[in-house]
Amino acid sequence: MAFAPEWRLVLAFVIGKRTQPYADQLLERVRWVTDAHIPFFTSDQWPEYEQALLNTYGEWYQPERHGQRGRRPHPRCRP
Repeated sequence: MAFAPEWRLVLAFVIGKRTQPYADQLLERVRWVTDAHIPFFTSDQWPEYEQALLNTYGEWYQPERHGQRGRRPHPRCRP
């Protein structure tokens, strides 16, 4: 459940087990409700929230290539 304590408002909720897909779904709903603005986020320290935040609000970038030979680095997601 995503909760805005200042207004006592439930932003989003997901019914189901606590898994990575459900954490991603919860934060996608929060993103949709907040018009894609990044809210102040606190949690119960569940480790899946870190990846869910990156999946939802992270920015993909292409790292620079070092040298001329070899494969290019894979794209990465940063906060």
